[in-house]
Amino acid sequence: MIRSCPIAWALPAVLALCSVSSAFAAATGDKPLERNDTSNWYPFTFPLDDVNLDSIDLTGFLDPPAGKHGFLTVRDDGHFYFQDGTRARFFGTNVAGATAIPTKEQAPVWAARLTKYGVNMLRIHAIDGRWAGNFIDYKKGDTRHLSDEMLDRLGFFVAELKQRGVYVYLDLLDYRLFQPA
Repeated sequence: MIRSCPIAWALPAVLALCSVSSAFAAATGDKPLERNDTSNWYPFTFPLDDVNLDSIDLTGFLDPPAGKHGFLTVRDDGHFYFQDGTRARFFGTNVAGATAIPTKEQAPVWAARLTKYGVNMLRIHAIDGRWAGNFIDYKKGDTRHLSDEMLDRLGFFVAELKQRGVYVYLDLLDYRLFQPA
């Protein structure tokens, strides 16, 4: 019986949302809500290994090294502040999977590249799946052993980021396939 299901409200809610969405789409017709004329825009391309700071250099917005102001908190006004009272603002991006942890040769280039564009927060995501560069050493037959090489590369990369003023958000337990101990 549906009424005994703890999420019995979900089906009516989804149906209502779909109805509202369909009504909105019908009201706007085939006309797109907004279209920008991009014909006079120029391409903005940036090779990963370019650390030339001639044209764009937003490193002045960073306050290296990361962590020098203490722990991060949220105050009653809803804003981030560091332990010493400095207001914190983050401009971040995400790296994920097998390419999320660069080699030691790549790490300084990546860190310089990120800071060139003003990035001061990097999320390192989805590094624990079998497909994600072997951060977890699944060859040991369990999920408790991490790869020494990948830990070394991660530590080196985080140090490169920290010295340039980039904070790291490392999420774990994304795609780990748990096995018996």
